[in-house]
Amino acid sequence: MKAVNAGITPEEGWQQVRELDRRLAAGEIDAATWHRELTGLVTRTFLAAPSVPVERRRKPRPLWSEARRPLLNAIEKDGTFLDVGCGSGLLMEMVQQWGLSKDLLIEPYGVEISAELAELARSRNPQWAGRIFWANVRHWDPPMQFDYVRTNLHLVPEGVRNVLVGYLLTYMVKPGGRLIIGMYREPPGLPRTLEAEVKGWGHEVAGRVRPAPGAPPLKAFWIDRPA
Repeated sequence: MKAVNAGITPEEGWQQVRELDRRLAAGEIDAATWHRELTGLVTRTFLAAPSVPVERRRKPRPLWSEARRPLLNAIEKDGTFLDVGCGSGLLMEMVQQWGLSKDLLIEPYGVEISAELAELARSRNPQWAGRIFWANVRHWDPPMQFDYVRTNLHLVPEGVRNVLVGYLLTYMVKPGGRLIIGMYREPPGLPRTLEAEVKGWGHEVAGRVRPAPGAPPLKAFWIDRPA
């Protein structure tokens, strides 16, 4: 596998994720190796992305914000918000700010598999240092349940995505709460979309976010946990 370096692009990162998935499915590596290599890959890809405030600037680039602000359509009332894979903590910050524009009080939390990124998130948001956890969410025992839990599934092995969704809904989403999947980019022409895959596991999709006009084509959808 090609070595990961600080100059890796997000596109190269996604190619390497797919290669990790192939090696895991073929039995060439075990789950522990998959997670170790993925953690290094995610850290380097994230820190190299031009849209990420690696130098700890306080504001996101406008295009980054425009592409992700539609996520707020999934948030309809005050509550706690857990960002699974919180990176630098930027989305935690912005969801709270966007919520205020709708008179919503959102209390953000984060969990991150990369120790380096978790520390970056804490350094950028010292007021939330106690709310940002370093853990593999698949094995994490959260201190509470949350009204909103946001995750991506493309950085999870295909064979355990169903298990992860069930785990998040059971242990992390409050009864009456919402699991948000996205924002994510999905290439056209796939034989089956991620939303269709999740529906195939027996989950009812309660709503979805479509890309904002003129913004990058990012998607999200959500599942509601019964009260």
